[in-house]
Amino acid sequence: MKNPHLTFNAVIYTRREIARRAGFEISGFSEDPFKKAGMQLVYGLPDDGDHSTPSIYISPCAPQAWEELLDKQQDSLEWMELDRVLPAGHNLPFDYQIPVLLWGESAKSHDVFVEQTPEGSIIFHADILAAVFFMLSRWEESMTTDRDSHGRFPATSSVAYRQSFLDIPVVDAYALILRAWLQVIYPQWKPQINTFNIMLSHDIDQIGVYRPIFPFGIRRLIKDTVCHTDKMFDMFKETINGNWVDPFTDGVRQLAQASEDSGLHSEFYLMAANTPNKFDEGYSINSPLARQIIATIQNFGYEIGFHPSYYTYDHPELFQIEKARLESAVGVSLRGGRQHYLRADFPKTWRIWEQAGFEYDHTMTYADREGFRAGTCHPFQPFDHQEDRSLNLTEIPLIIMDGTLKQYRNMTIEEARQRILKLAKRCRAVEGIFSLLWHNKSISGEWQFWGEMYLALLPELKSLMQ
Repeated sequence: MKNPHLTFNAVIYTRREIARRAGFEISGFSEDPFKKAGMQLVYGLPDDGDHSTPSIYISPCAPQAWEELLDKQQDSLEWMELDRVLPAGHNLPFDYQIPVLLWGESAKSHDVFVEQTPEGSIIFHADILAAVFFMLSRWEESMTTDRDSHGRFPATSSVAYRQSFLDIPVVDAYALILRAWLQVIYPQWKPQINTFNIMLSHDIDQIGVYRPIFPFGIRRLIKDTVCHTDKMFDMFKETINGNWVDPFTDGVRQLAQASEDSGLHSEFYLMAANTPNKFDEGYSINSPLARQIIATIQNFGYEIGFHPSYYTYDHPELFQIEKARLESAVGVSLRGGRQHYLRADFPKTWRIWEQAGFEYDHTMTYADREGFRAGTCHPFQPFDHQEDRSLNLTEIPLIIMDGTLKQYRNMTIEEARQRILKLAKRCRAVEGIFSLLWHNKSISGEWQFWGEMYLALLPELKSLMQ
């Protein structure tokens, strides 16, 4: 019996997603990319297929395998060296071991990941199709009530964290392994190599250090006056002389300029909550300071995206109100953005973005850990496992957020720098996109040296694209 979670629609969806990463050109949803290329990929054993030509078979896992994966003891997965999962003579541009999330029922022992039959066909005894859907659909997040203080599914509750593969793009690695075996039995096939790219994005949670003045501005002003008297005196003198520049506002300009100087691209996600609360600054998107920031971004030619407020992740009416307000202020239709506080409930939050007519969402990461929440660094079409359908939306996975490294992980600046480079190189190795979030407020003040590290790092990240 095949996995009950992999419906007919889910199998079609997953075949397309793994094919895209393996190097197939994808067009229509119903099109079979393997059949179009003259290949046969069967989710089943050889008895289920046509034996006239060599084929790829993926052995389905047992019906209860997903639930068992959720309950596995920490660090109890089997891992395979690359030479045990690749054809002889093939290499991949990374050297880490490959975790096996789900074994197919054909696996008599957990020693053989994949093998070639005497007839020339390939059998995957690891159920890579179910594993890909498990990761991309975020099914596991619906199966537990584990949530942090902000209602977010935490990294520490995920299978990827508990089994120590959160820093591995396992979905993309499986696709490259599949590509290698396809080239063995279909040597005439020339896969399309995906292009590695870097995507920088910036959430503008605050537009000014002391604005809006109530309540956050007053709190900061009192704190800075008490704790940083010299700083306040200098700022007062600069203000009187007309020279003081708000560091949060100028942070937008610095981020935009640094991206332009490095030959990279930035996107800036603005809020339109308008009303302050415990978690939202509530700046007015029509204030002079906000309009100055909008003009700065547009003068650089960068995209302005949507950063919906704290309570919108499961509140479609509020989401739509803020979207309309921001679009009115910037004068263009918005294409995408990211949830404030990375607050999301998948697949419900995906539906809200889809229903609002957005092209993409860029929320997919954990606040408490960097890495590959969905097992991928490739943009993908989300699948709503509750409604059994693909969504008309693209999810762009976020790999690292600045606050994760400094505030949640307590890394040193050098540790953070090395971590950024390591994960960027892992994205490059699987032909994906390395996406990094850096806030405009993470340039100055207590973040000054972190901001200097970020600005100095951009040319090095750019060099990875050459």
